[in-house]
Amino acid sequence: MSTLFGINFYSGSKQSFVELLNQHLSKEERKFVVTANPEILIHSLGDASYKTAISKANYVVADGIGVVKAMDLLKESVNERVTGIDVMQDLLESANHKKLSVYFLGASERSINKMVDRIYERYADLQVAGFHHGFFTDSEKIIEEIQIQKPDLIFAALGAPKQEAWIANNMSKFDKGIFIGVGGSFDVLSGVQRRSPRVLQNMHLEWLYRISTRPHKLKKIQVLTLFSILTIKEYIHMILLKDTRVEDN
Repeated sequence: MSTLFGINFYSGSKQSFVELLNQHLSKEERKFVVTANPEILIHSLGDASYKTAISKANYVVADGIGVVKAMDLLKESVNERVTGIDVMQDLLESANHKKLSVYFLGASERSINKMVDRIYERYADLQVAGFHHGFFTDSEKIIEEIQIQKPDLIFAALGAPKQEAWIANNMSKFDKGIFIGVGGSFDVLSGVQRRSPRVLQNMHLEWLYRISTRPHKLKKIQVLTLFSILTIKEYIHMILLKDTRVEDN
């Protein structure tokens, strides 16, 4: 377990994490997963209710190379980056093999319809318990459908902070299920948006691709700058604290 900005992170590999979630699935347990990037961490620092929502998660993983690098600097290393979309795809593969059920919540109506069509084509044995776009004001019908269908996996692509708040506020209403916030994953899996080329993924520059193809994401630079500043402040504090302890000894 590693900690950054007061939030505890799962520190293992993606493979070990997916295996862990599959163990919870086999026991029909109820778990909440947050896939945290710098934006989520920054938002949690300025919104107490949101940080409380995240604190209800059973697992927080480092979805964002900035989080991984910050932890390396602060000696709070995680094994590797664990992205929401990669975890989602791995879980869909295993769920298909085991004939488990899945509920999809989020994105636009166009995106989720296209994604579900692709899901049916690719995962013949996967049970789609239901799906609903993310532009709703009253979630009672959605909650009722999940309660009736009792899906094994619930992927929420509502974007932060809405997806984490929705899961934290409603998860206790369900008997079982792995609830995971997956951000813009539905848009990518539907084909509405492209994921960055593999070479940029390997270079950890997916954020740059998103900004270049979606100008409205420019505010991400401000968030990353603030995240970097706060990380450096934490690092300086750590060094000063270490020097103080040396002098005391």
